[in-house]
Amino acid sequence: MGWACTSVQIDPEIPESKGSVFKTPNLEQLADSGMRFTQAYAPGPMCSPSRVGILTGKTPAEVRITAPGSARTRDYQLLTGGLLERSLSTQVDTIAKSLRSAGYATAHLGKWHISRTGPGEYGYDVHDGDTSNEVPDSSPENPKDIFGMTARAIDFMKEQVEAGIPFYLQLSHYAVHTPVEARPSSQARFDSVPSRGKVDAAGIAAMTYDVDASIGLLRAKIADLGIAESTYLVVMSDNGGSAGGSRGSDVSALKGGQG
Repeated sequence: MGWACTSVQIDPEIPESKGSVFKTPNLEQLADSGMRFTQAYAPGPMCSPSRVGILTGKTPAEVRITAPGSARTRDYQLLTGGLLERSLSTQVDTIAKSLRSAGYATAHLGKWHISRTGPGEYGYDVHDGDTSNEVPDSSPENPKDIFGMTARAIDFMKEQVEAGIPFYLQLSHYAVHTPVEARPSSQARFDSVPSRGKVDAAGIAAMTYDVDASIGLLRAKIADLGIAESTYLVVMSDNGGSAGGSRGSDVSALKGGQG
């Protein structure tokens, strides 16, 4: 997801930081009621390094997780890749370990794709296991497990609030990674959007709409549980887009890559 791949104008000084084919009303409401980080950067330009950065508070280079899988050097690259660890040390400090030691319940739902060891070894009480890019549960009404993840997240939040326990919850969506999947009803909303080259613009807009719906469900539940005033909700993406196109184009940053 590129920064121009929502209906939120991320930077008020840059009109091109908003895409016109996208409909993300829940993100719009979140942005209007919260803060937009216009000068923020993801820890890395790919999925695994970004999650490692969030997890550890360290740069991906520092923990030597700079790419998903093994390092690949191609003939046309002028620089060889740096040393790459196959798995993140379980001894490293993490945000989940720190918060759990302070009495928080912790959960990681969705794509892990960091190492060969699952989230439980890094401080998460509840998790989906050592998942990768492959979606474990996908159906027409639950594309990319968007709404399955959301339901599990809501159950986790409800359980902690009822028990009076503070919580840290991380959802790492499989969307908007390829392959493109969206609910039929969402796809129908964007049927008039033409594809551009090999980019399925309508499908990606529909998939983004479904992720936005997940955010809306989470916000509604946070309000319903009475914890809106004591809860931080942060939404970020890692890769940016990987499809070709001119700067500011509605689909210049649409196609999902590694993250």
